[in-house]
Amino acid sequence: MVLSYLAQGSILYFLGFGTLMFFFTTVHLTWVLTAWIVLTHVYMLVQTQWQLSKVGMVLAHVGIAVMAVGAATNAEHSFEVNRKLAPGSEFAFGDWHVKYQDTQWHIGPNYTAERAEIEFSKAEQSFVVRPERRHYLVRVMNMSEPSIKRFWHGDYYVTLAEKVDRHAYAVKFQYKATIHWIWLGAMLGVVGVAMSLACAETKRKEARAHAAIENT
Repeated sequence: MVLSYLAQGSILYFLGFGTLMFFFTTVHLTWVLTAWIVLTHVYMLVQTQWQLSKVGMVLAHVGIAVMAVGAATNAEHSFEVNRKLAPGSEFAFGDWHVKYQDTQWHIGPNYTAERAEIEFSKAEQSFVVRPERRHYLVRVMNMSEPSIKRFWHGDYYVTLAEKVDRHAYAVKFQYKATIHWIWLGAMLGVVGVAMSLACAETKRKEARAHAAIENT
């Protein structure tokens, strides 16, 4: 009888979990849990009248939640493509229209570089990135210097790789979603832990001072 109830409970549990996962992806669940953590912790701060000793704990917990959202969204929505492009080449990257405009030579302080000009455009938005393939004469080596365009929701990386024929290059396009959120969550966590440790140390000093007064 007990085994039967356990089996039925397990089946219901997995059915419920499967139904939940059917309607919600991992990213959705992470957002929901993060919203719940933020709301409950803010409510706790309001109830405790924003005690400094509680603020550190809240920042640390919220930081971990923000990191989780950033990591889950980054894993779900990041993507990359590799293309052979020459001046005038066009293609679609996500919801952006990409056009390879030109390649120019650039002279730096200790290197020369082949610099590409690549335009991203959609609707009324546009921006130009300029990745480089640098040639260091002193060290006799070639290095790719990616160009990065940052948005609140993620970063676009464009890397100019090897030249594959007279005019064309291999170019890597990457979109890294919510990469800043991971760093923001880590910073919030560090600040929260530092505040909690500082508050704990202050309380210990006050307790020692109080004990010393009582012993005199």
